[in-house]
Amino acid sequence: MPALTPELDTERYLQRFRHKAWSLFREHLYDDGAAFANPDGEFSFDLDDERAPHAPLAIHWIRSLAAGIALRCGGPDRLNSKNSRDTK
Repeated sequence: MPALTPELDTERYLQRFRHKAWSLFREHLYDDGAAFANPDGEFSFDLDDERAPHAPLAIHWIRSLAAGIALRCGGPDRLNSKNSRDTK
């Protein structure tokens, strides 16, 4: 699952993610030569199968959520401050 899928060039990003995930699944999880789960117990999926475990489920980046985090924390200056409780 690609977290923080970019706002721009999303399709290309998801295609690269799908191919990398499929390669990883094919190497470690899927059976060689099978295009689906069959009665012989072989387990594999085609690269473009939307129902496959390697198919990306995109979580899109939302710029306004990142801004909200910075505002609640007092901004980036406070996070790096020597007066912060986390750095004492």
